Amino acid sequence: MQIKRLLWLAPLIIMVAVLYLTGCSKLDLGGGPKENIRPKVYFTNIPTDSILFSYNPAISWYGIDEDGIIEEYYYKLVLKYNPEDSSQVVNPGAFVDSVTIPPDSSWTAVESSGDVVKLYAPEDTLLSYEQYIFVMAKDDDGAFSLIKYRLFARINHPPDTHLITDFWRTFYSYPYLTEYFKGLTVEWIGSDSSDFPDAQPSFEYHWALFGPYATPEEINASTLDSNDVYTALDSTSNKMVRWESLDTLSGGVWVTEETVTLYNLRTGYYFFWVMARDDAFVVDSSFVALDSLGNPTNDTTSAGIIHVMQPYWNSGSSELKDILIIDDSGYQNNAPGVFTDSATYRAFYREILDSCGVPASKVDWYDNHQGTDTGGANPDDLVKYKMLLILNDDWTKELGDSALVWYSRYLDVTGQIMVTGRYTFRDVARGENYPTYVIYGSDATGQTIEGDNIPGRFARDYLNLYGSHFPGWQFQTNLNQEMVGAYGAHADFSDIDFDSTKVVLVSHRGSGYWYGWGPDDSTPEPDDSIMATTNYYLPAVEYLERQNQSETLLKFRSYQPYVSAFDGWPVAVRYEASMEVGTENRTAFKTSYFSFPLFYVEKSQAIQVMQAMLQWYGII
Repeated sequence: MQIKRLLWLAPLIIMVAVLYLTGCSKLDLGGGPKENIRPKVYFTNIPTDSILFSYNPAISWYGIDEDGIIEEYYYKLVLKYNPEDSSQVVNPGAFVDSVTIPPDSSWTAVESSGDVVKLYAPEDTLLSYEQYIFVMAKDDDGAFSLIKYRLFARINHPPDTHLITDFWRTFYSYPYLTEYFKGLTVEWIGSDSSDFPDAQPSFEYHWALFGPYATPEEINASTLDSNDVYTALDSTSNKMVRWESLDTLSGGVWVTEETVTLYNLRTGYYFFWVMARDDAFVVDSSFVALDSLGNPTNDTTSAGIIHVMQPYWNSGSSELKDILIIDDSGYQNNAPGVFTDSATYRAFYREILDSCGVPASKVDWYDNHQGTDTGGANPDDLVKYKMLLILNDDWTKELGDSALVWYSRYLDVTGQIMVTGRYTFRDVARGENYPTYVIYGSDATGQTIEGDNIPGRFARDYLNLYGSHFPGWQFQTNLNQEMVGAYGAHADFSDIDFDSTKVVLVSHRGSGYWYGWGPDDSTPEPDDSIMATTNYYLPAVEYLERQNQSETLLKFRSYQPYVSAFDGWPVAVRYEASMEVGTENRTAFKTSYFSFPLFYVEKSQAIQVMQAMLQWYGII
């Protein structure tokens, strides 16, 4: 019974086997395999034959296969005339006859019925290239259609490349990108308004960096060739660096990015250029040689010279010095509470540094009483010193914005700064309870408004301060002059006292007179109705509110501690910022701020304070 049930399946099994063995081929009416019909291919009506393009067009075609489906299309471009010899002309019919099937790798295969075809284009804007595009289709049986062709032509205008980044300033360099050091970001853009008057297409770019050179005059773009190429950026060896673009997929130099971040560069002058190429691979022609001064010989905007300074403490330079003192005090005769004898003031700091073991040969001094942009120092010089000591005895003027920007850049490459002074970051506090990170300004009517300023950001980001508070100018009270010294608030710092012979020089002078002088006095002697002892309190000292990462060193000491709103608040803080370099935690920079000048401290105590600070900074 089981055998009979299986016999009726035999014809079905035989039929399946036959179909399998014949590969399910098409059959004719007689039962034999049917001959495959080759596919057909056609161009669409758009674009029509013989059109002249100024860009790479989208060319469309379609295929028909009566007994199957189209699997792929193949196309190839062939110039009608040989650019080197116009007498050599391609016969399209003869070319079709010469094609071998299947086509070789010079043909482009696509599955879509069309493509944006990269036509050949001449560099000469007065010429055009005529060229044939040949197309064939392949069906699911591997058969190819007859080849169809059309004639098109292409003209072209080279693109322009424009550097967006301005290389006007000195660039400080550091071996690594960090939370603070972001490197030099160079940006550029390409354009081709002749061929694309409206929206611009995408471009590819090739950029390169050459250097370092000792002077800009040594740079000549015409000599920058493959002989200057080195395998990698090297900031330690004495090789000419050529750092250039790289497409990691193709291994070529043409990339689509419009920016690069440079870092780890040695001191010197570098030449940077970038050039674009368009969809026809025509390269920007604006890049040319430089003259003897390092300037482009035409109006190109695709090249420039970068001046780089590597910190001397990173480069190992033997010319590294310990301290650069930048004196920002104004020494003004027309302002109350301002010391006017610059020679005495500077001699004091030279003496206490010498007493701490820092000889004059390791210290330089810049006079900035005129308030120049960079703190009186050439930006190139800042990174030649392990530490900047900034003095600002003048409460009527805060540090300038441009100077603070350079100090920020100096700190970004692991610099060290110590600031002493009065109202050094005055813009961060327009009155009581104005913290540094809430930045304030004034409108046309003098009303306080929220705004933005550089001193506030510097105090917040580089000194780790939260707030700064200073006394109001009420001459009927003694709030504006009550400091007699400071309490030690750290194991390395003891209580300090002011030198009354110096304090009296600023508390008893000026056109406005400080509390302790009668309004009708014409000579500096105490008014009988006012306590003479108030003449020995240092005026115009702010107290600080710090953030969590900084530490307090000294606190405000008032002559009337039980009623003072300032007594016990920080007046000296320091901050050691950290950063991650790979998996290692390193010191990013060190800063400190004393909201009173050490000049008014008893000399022996001032030496102790400076000695503790120089040890912390690693100078001694």
